[in-house]
Order: sequence, then C-alpha cells, then structure tokens
Amino acid sequence: MSTLQQLGPLPPITVELDVFDYVPLDNPREPPAVKLHARLARSYGTDEEDGEGLRLAFVAGHPVDSHDLLVLAYLWRAATEDVVWGVERWSSPERRLRPYRHDPTFETRAAADAHAELKSLGPTSFARYARDFLAR
Repeated sequence: MSTLQQLGPLPPITVELDVFDYVPLDNPREPPAVKLHARLARSYGTDEEDGEGLRLAFVAGHPVDSHDLLVLAYLWRAATEDVVWGVERWSSPERRLRPYRHDPTFETRAAADAHAELKSLGPTSFARYARDFLAR
C-alpha cells in the first residue's frame, strides 16, 4: 500500500499536460517533458480493467490548481500480451495509491528517459521487470 507521505513533496506541474487514451508502447507519441519523482507498481485481476495485468505508474507531480496527481501509466495486459501507456490525472490520490507498491529507491528522472527504457524492453521483458519490482 502506498501513501502520499511515501511520495514526499511533489512539485507543481506548470506546463499543460494532455491526459489521453492509452496508446501502444511502440506508438511514436512522446511522453510529456516532465520529471518523474516516484515509481509505483501493482498487479490487477480479471475483475478490473481488461483481465489480468500489471501497471507501472510514474508520478510527475500535481497540477498547480489541485492536489490531484499527474501520472505516466504503463499497463501490461496478459490477454493480449501488449503494453499501452498514457497520461492520467488521479483525483482522490490517497485512494488511488492504496493498491500500489512504492519504490523507495527510485531516483528522479526525465519522463523521456524512463519511457525509452520501457520501450526498449518490449512487452515480455516489461512484464518481467514489473513482476521483479513487485516481488521485492
């Protein structure tokens, strides 16, 4: 279970981020030009989303006018064995954080760098990467 306290102080995001529907990991769309300050992961079952899968969420910060969280989210779906990603805005962040595991060793990095690393893994290695993180 993750909490806002574990994330520590997060910066306000002063640039406008487009929250968009998920696109395949190999889509040429670029991630937003922001820094990522926390990494979270969770698995989900068939009663949620598109069947069984894994989610990685990287927290960028919060909008200037809100306590919502802006998150770069990656989803591995077991049924289709693919990875999709998108920018999400989490209202009620305490509730949204509960099912996630927080990575206390994550160091702040550019969204473009994290995205390039995940893209280079491909779907199978992405799933292994997320499972390894959850197994710690």
